Amino acid sequence: MIKREFFPVIVAPDFSPAKCGGEFLFSLKPDMVTAMCAAGEEGINALKKTLHPSTKLIGVTKLTSKGGENSLDRVLRLAEKGSRGGVDGFTCSVHEVSRLREQYPDKILIVPSVRSPDAVIAEDDQKRTGTFRQAFIDGADYCISGRQIIRNEYPLQELRRIYEEEISLVLGQ
Repeated sequence: MIKREFFPVIVAPDFSPAKCGGEFLFSLKPDMVTAMCAAGEEGINALKKTLHPSTKLIGVTKLTSKGGENSLDRVLRLAEKGSRGGVDGFTCSVHEVSRLREQYPDKILIVPSVRSPDAVIAEDDQKRTGTFRQAFIDGADYCISGRQIIRNEYPLQELRRIYEEEISLVLGQ
């Protein structure tokens, strides 16, 4: 049986469960569902009501492929919208995780686009990246790293190396 841990959903401010198959999402019982915080309080709240009670709703603040100035301000504004809508946590870049941890100590924080300090990733469109060490020290609960692993000639060995040489040292395991 395949377990879907993440299930992304695009939510507009006028979200209705019928538009996105709310019953379908409820029946899947994924561990987490992501939705854009830009949907606002009402859109996120409407989505939250369609989810199984055990499913955590994670608000996406700003995609890590988007750069630009004032990223922290934008992320904090979007996080406020998501929080008012009832999200259980946020995705954010490693550059914002410490501020979100300060403001939302009980929320789940997921940091995508993490990689090893010496990682070189061809054709990388990610703008706001950081290391596993920085993400976990600054308060991340989960890190997402795809390209460094799946583009490696030996992905399982790379995953093991990352855990043994980087993550376990930070987490003290």
